[in-house]
Amino acid sequence: MPTYKVILNGVLDGLEINQVAPQLARVCKIPVEGAATLLASPGMVIKRALDPEAAAAYKVTLRRVGCKALTEQESDASDTSSSLARQHLRALADTVKNRLGAVAGLAQRYAAQAGARVKSAQAVTGESEIPRTAVTQSKAIFARGLAAVPWAKKSFRATILVIASAAIATVAIAGFFAGGNPSTGGACPGEYDAATWTNCVGEVSFPDGGKYVGGVKGGQPHGRGAFTWPNGERYFGEWIDGQRNGQGTFTWPDGARYVGEFKNNKKHGQGTYTRADGQKYVGQFKDGNPISRSQKSEVRSQK
Repeated sequence: MPTYKVILNGVLDGLEINQVAPQLARVCKIPVEGAATLLASPGMVIKRALDPEAAAAYKVTLRRVGCKALTEQESDASDTSSSLARQHLRALADTVKNRLGAVAGLAQRYAAQAGARVKSAQAVTGESEIPRTAVTQSKAIFARGLAAVPWAKKSFRATILVIASAAIATVAIAGFFAGGNPSTGGACPGEYDAATWTNCVGEVSFPDGGKYVGGVKGGQPHGRGAFTWPNGERYFGEWIDGQRNGQGTFTWPDGARYVGEFKNNKKHGQGTYTRADGQKYVGQFKDGNPISRSQKSEVRSQK
């Protein structure tokens, strides 16, 4: 059974990479820097599907956010599969496609009533708000489809390919219809200006060598973005009014890393701190330190 690949070839005419990267990052659920790298690498295959229509739909989604994309048919990648397995795969793909259309319609109807709510949201995650009912329904569809196929273990990889492709398309389409990130209405205009850079995506370089790429509100980081300090420290995650608030990842030059919740620029809430030597602390943090006393002294000695 042939497969179909979607190839990313940069940005549409008249657009710049920094204008398109945040939108591509939202669709593909990856960091903005990763999206920029993909856009700068012509001929990058970013998706494979068993159904040409699914590949074409994903291509349309990419073009809507400003990406050049094309689809190509690949050689038969499943010669070793039995004819019965192929028939089941096709039936499953058709079922998922039909259900996907229903979920996308639900997401579109939701967008009509959720647009105003999305724009006024205070806690910005940097990703589209996908209707919970749509996600719940799609999960149930995939679970039922997998349970109904007794040969799933023999064709596990092929089955996962179908389900993953449909899941990615569902998230992308539902997120697109839901109205996007309420704090990032597009690329910030012109050079950095704290007075005009509001509800947009921009890139700011500082005289000391620091750099920020992501959502901006009132000239400050807001939404989802990445900040790199001159000493090599880096944070990628959620911001509110210029401070690290929400989920994020902070890495140090020596390889140490913290992944978890932040509050007012400090580690606060549930998180995982991994030292440069590989030792970990998993648990609650408060005001930058782990709550456990034994672990707190250990982490302090490291930093």
